[in-house]
Amino acid sequence: MKKIIAYTLIALLITLNLTMADKAGSATYYMPYIHTNTNNVVYCVVSNVSTSSVTGSFTTMTVESGSANQTTDTSFTVDAKTTQLMTFSGNTMTTGSTTITLSDLTSGSSKGYSGKLAFTGASSGGDSEFGGAITSSTVTCSDVPMSCF
Repeated sequence: MKKIIAYTLIALLITLNLTMADKAGSATYYMPYIHTNTNNVVYCVVSNVSTSSVTGSFTTMTVESGSANQTTDTSFTVDAKTTQLMTFSGNTMTTGSTTITLSDLTSGSSKGYSGKLAFTGASSGGDSEFGGAITSSTVTCSDVPMSCF
């Protein structure tokens, strides 16, 4: 019986240590083909079903001609328990009230590109009882489901 209690306490301590060392998790979607043709817009719908806001960011990975060197800020927020429409048209991405210019794309042509869309949870200082470790809201793809058409 003492061994069972000892093993249980060790497992609990390991779990606490792993939990307190975690940083904000992320849900990442790779979008293999998007295009800049403004006559055929790409729409994505994303829902945040978690209980806290998540920060999204888009990174251009490859472009049909030239090189992908996205340098502008591409962050946006999706509030908890909300759904947002994301529109990829020409060289812009619009979501909510945020319009992001994808600086390494040329608008109007039908050039293809690929990108990575990542959603990250919020990190905050931990409870002082536990040494002020980082606590985070881990985000998974089931917290932020997305569909594109």
